Amino acid sequence: MAETKTAPAAASPAAFVPPKGTHQATVDSMGIDDLFVYHEFDDAASCDAMAGEPNACCRLANLYMRQKGVLVDGRKDLQKSLETLTGFKQLMTTEKKTVDGVEKQIQVPAETPAEWWSRFKKSILTGETKNPSIDGKGEAQFEASVRALAHKLGPYVCDPRKAVKEAKEKKLAETWSNAARQIIARGAARVAFWKKAFTNGDEEVTTPTPFEPFDTVPPKTATPAEVAAITEQNVVNLGWAIKAYDSKLAKNRYV
Repeated sequence: MAETKTAPAAASPAAFVPPKGTHQATVDSMGIDDLFVYHEFDDAASCDAMAGEPNACCRLANLYMRQKGVLVDGRKDLQKSLETLTGFKQLMTTEKKTVDGVEKQIQVPAETPAEWWSRFKKSILTGETKNPSIDGKGEAQFEASVRALAHKLGPYVCDPRKAVKEAKEKKLAETWSNAARQIIARGAARVAFWKKAFTNGDEEVTTPTPFEPFDTVPPKTATPAEVAAITEQNVVNLGWAIKAYDSKLAKNRYV
């Protein structure tokens, strides 16, 4: 009789040990709140220690601000400057958009900035578009003239005070919208309470929480439709502030 061999038991996965100097947090993605759980650093020293590199946190912060701030602003300014200088515009198209129940025709880009740049460069190098400030005799000359123009636009700065540009959800999640609506429905005193908490911090979240105005009072001459629009904007602004506040509160639980 053939000997029966038993496969070795699979090893149990080791329990996750959070890296030193980090705390648990969540991040929204694909329109779903708190989709991924991850650990982020408590401070710059912890980041440097994990990287094994002095000032690693500063280097990475500069890299992030360069990519999300300097390059975004620089490319936008350069495109605007080149369009003004040469008349070579980004292609646009017309779309229908409904605003407060009224359908409007709006102009939106029909190509990405990268697609515009590719067309622009080809047009200059083939001589289709000509301008004394942009040399189209060859790649090197073209790059040199564009670089000279770009250097006049700067210098730009890595600025941590600028709001981080994140992918925005198309619509505020119902959880936060309902919470905001309930607060506003309870009256001005409750709205003022939360405005103070967002401005100064409180016992649970000690740092200020960014917010857009959510206590706008409709003028006495406002129509019912205008009052409804202002109220809805208050709800949206308060909802995003509550979401940001709650995210900080969740992080505090793991510190």
